[in-house]
This record gives sequence, structure tokens and C-alpha cells, in this order.
Amino acid sequence: MAVTGKEYVEKVLEVYNMTPKAGYIWGTSGKKWTQADQTALVNKYNRDPGKYADLELGAKYGSKWIGHNVWDCSGLTSERAKKLGLTYHHGSNSSYLYDCQHKGEITKGLKLPKGAWVYTGTKNMKPHIGVVVDDEYVVEAQGTKNGVVKSKITLSKWKYWGLGKGMIFDFIPGIDQKPSTPDMQAAEPTKKMPTLKRGARGEDVRTLQTILAKAGSSLAIDGIFGPGTQSAVRTFQKNHHLVVDGIVGPKTWAELLKV
Repeated sequence: MAVTGKEYVEKVLEVYNMTPKAGYIWGTSGKKWTQADQTALVNKYNRDPGKYADLELGAKYGSKWIGHNVWDCSGLTSERAKKLGLTYHHGSNSSYLYDCQHKGEITKGLKLPKGAWVYTGTKNMKPHIGVVVDDEYVVEAQGTKNGVVKSKITLSKWKYWGLGKGMIFDFIPGIDQKPSTPDMQAAEPTKKMPTLKRGARGEDVRTLQTILAKAGSSLAIDGIFGPGTQSAVRTFQKNHHLVVDGIVGPKTWAELLKV
């Protein structure tokens, strides 16, 4: 069964609500930090500070997290997903490049679903990642000084968003933001969404599969329009009194985007 963004958020909030408070050590994914770990980190950094620059803050402030469970930013996002049977990269830039079924730039007024990832950085590099937990807040493993915290979604910090492959979300930013009038709603799929049929591949197929899953179909969200996807399309068409041909054209898209 596919994982929902809301289920993912529940796992992330388990970390945020931990007692003692969840901490941050670069390169970790939920281990309990010990004095031996801290001593080894400090010794490693001191041997060659230039080579191990990423450990500098851990060497300076990491002792505050002894006895606490610790993550870094992408260690948190990937480890929480692993608890639900999903596998993602431990690395925020790799997460954006390889793990997103949908992604884009955060613009003013854009709504993000629970469980979406948000990223800092530029077009070419995403150094930090957090998880949207409600309309206003992100949970992030912020840094060695503050640990795992909840912070507001602001355009001054968070620049990009992504939806993890294999998860189902309440809506897809942009795609599910429908026009205000019925006539425009019917016209929108014709303009933007391509006709899809057996053998198609890519992000548009992932969009189709995600919506079908929201509608109740049980199928892999893999971007491949195979027999399972075709069967789900036929079932959807039958249930919505459309021509049952397994081809996703304008009329089928119009109904899909109402889901």
C-alpha cells in the first residue's frame, strides 16, 4: 500500500516531539549520541580540519547532544521514510535530483501538501531540506546548535519544493490548483496535460498514477504506463461514465483533476 504524506508527517513529528530533544550531528540518521562518538568526532576533525570541515560544528557543540538521538537534515527525511518502507538518498541535493516525483520553485501564495520536502539553495545546489508538517510550518534538523526544530515556511529561506516518489499527497502543487470557473476547469487539462496511453513514460505518467491512487487504485507510482495503470484508467473511466478505452485524453483528465 502506498504511503501518504500525512503518514510521513506523523513519523517526522515523532522525532520533533522526542524527549530528550532530538539533536543534530552531521552525517547521522537517528543514532543515540555517546561520549565515545563525540570524542571520535573531535579527534577526527582535529587530525585534519580542512579535510573534515563538515565536522567543525559537531566538534565544537556536539557534546550537548550526548544521550540524545541525532540526525542531520537529510538523515531525518530519509530515515523517517525508511520506517515506512521507502528508500531515499541521504543527501539533500541528491534528494531533489533523484527522489522527487514532482518538484519546483516555491513562489508567493503556493500551497504545499503535508509531507512535501522544502529545500534551501540555488538552481544547482540544495544544501538543506525540511518536511512540511502543516500549512505554516516545517520540521527540520536545523543544525548542531539547535537540533531538530519546527520553523515557519518563508520565501526568504525555503526556495524549492519536492514530493517524494512512492508517496501519495493530498494535492500536487500547481496541478491541483484548479481555475475558479467550471468552463476554465474543463479547458485546463486540454491545454496542459498530454494524452497518455499504454507505453507512455515520465513525470506526466507519475502524475496520472498519483491521482489514480488518490482515487482508490492500488498501483505502483513508477512513471510507466503499463497494464496495471491501463487497468486503473479503465476502472476510473467506467466509474465516471467515460468512454472506457484506457487512454487518458482531455475528458478523462478533466475528471481526474477533480479527484
